[in-house]
Amino acid sequence: MAYLPMMFYSRASHLTGAFLAGLAFSQVEGVPIKNFGNKNVIAWGFAFYVAVLGKLPVGFFAPKYQEKVPKNYPFNPYTRDVVVTSVAMTCRGEFSFIIAAFGLGEGLLDSELYSAIIFGVLLSSITSPILLTLILRYYNHLASKYLEQDQLDKSNAGGKAPLYVNIQIRSAVVRGMQGSIKRCVNSLGLFVIDQRSWHPRGLDVVVATELYAVDSKTMVDIVMALR
Repeated sequence: MAYLPMMFYSRASHLTGAFLAGLAFSQVEGVPIKNFGNKNVIAWGFAFYVAVLGKLPVGFFAPKYQEKVPKNYPFNPYTRDVVVTSVAMTCRGEFSFIIAAFGLGEGLLDSELYSAIIFGVLLSSITSPILLTLILRYYNHLASKYLEQDQLDKSNAGGKAPLYVNIQIRSAVVRGMQGSIKRCVNSLGLFVIDQRSWHPRGLDVVVATELYAVDSKTMVDIVMALR
């Protein structure tokens, strides 16, 4: 864990992480790939993989903001945050390899059980990022489709539409800043459709935050907005 802040504040290359991951994996005692065809190894491997579901309740600790969701919005933002956080927490990493190797070296695990643990960890490491990508893509698609359909309906009706705003913020790194920004925007009656942030590595950096929000209280004429 000490390497993480060192790499971040020293602005080291992202490839350093790949090097350290490979270094950690190289310390694993004999990756038992040849045992992955064993039925018992596969069965226990999937059992350990299912055990990862125990991390899913962590998603309920995602912050819940007091915001008014627009009418006909395709999903509940809090539900999305819970699902995304839960799936993001299910990926197992190199620490599991190290613990399993330690257990094998100390005689706490036999070769078959060790192989099952490695199989389950590898399965989680592969499937969790893929599943998380699909979930994010799904929610982004729903949000984009809602915006396109909402604008089309208002345009065909020839009436008024809610005001959509783009807010860009640049500031120093402050603990809890993203949550404070979200609460401040919600207090103004704005509903955040998308919120992203970027920041370089180092001690004295500037964080760029960008929000796309809708103000349902302020209505603008469609024709005037197109001009």
